[in-house]
Amino acid sequence: MSHTLRSVALRQLHEDHNGINKTLLRAKQLVYWPELNNELQLFVLKYNKCDRFKNSNIKEPLIPHLVSKLPFEVIKLFRFNKKTARRIILHFRSVFNTHNYPKIIYSDNQPFSSSEFKSFCGVYNIKLITSSPRYSQSNGVTERAVLTAKQMLRKANFKKNRHLRHIA
Repeated sequence: MSHTLRSVALRQLHEDHNGINKTLLRAKQLVYWPELNNELQLFVLKYNKCDRFKNSNIKEPLIPHLVSKLPFEVIKLFRFNKKTARRIILHFRSVFNTHNYPKIIYSDNQPFSSSEFKSFCGVYNIKLITSSPRYSQSNGVTERAVLTAKQMLRKANFKKNRHLRHIA
């Protein structure tokens, strides 16, 4: 392959700005020439526009969560828009009576930090762990997934939505 075509191929392979590893994986599926890996790594490292998509420093360490061994032993709950603690408790009683009450609930704060929800957890010996109100990113498992999805969408939008097929 000529050097001109290699240059075009390198630009196209890296147009999603997914970093060295994902770009190398994509290249292995599409093209080959001697020293492809080295040239691609140098190209990605030189391409400073990728910096606009890098994460800022996380302010609080990620909190590791226990992985449940049994169904409903540990659950994670997130914001329910326009739902009161009372309505959520009524729904949970119906679900938990069928599937068992959890030992631990990880959640964001509203409406799970209300005294009514805390009392519900106390009655059923459920340990309620809420994310830090100021640093929601301390909920590591969920926040990492959200961060990855947001980055992919920003990158797709940056390319005028031409590459939404890569988001799956």
